[in-house]
Amino acid sequence: MWIRFWGAGQGFAIHLGTQLIAKGQVNGVLDVFNRTPFAPDENWLELLVILAGQLAIAVDNANLLNELRYSNAQLIGAYDATI
Repeated sequence: MWIRFWGAGQGFAIHLGTQLIAKGQVNGVLDVFNRTPFAPDENWLELLVILAGQLAIAVDNANLLNELRYSNAQLIGAYDATI
């Protein structure tokens, strides 16, 4: 996880980010931006990590579902071509 404090030029006071890791692979990044400064405590950061873990699982499941749909379409096409 990384925390960046930005200047007023960007319009955000703080940027927090963490990787979305599922099955040992990075599937994306969860970024949180806030326009007012705040100091996240340990509980807040733990919640962010938990949310990132759940989001990583959801992204992985969506990818698996898309692959399954593609494979199913290929199988149907091969079946129709055989008939």
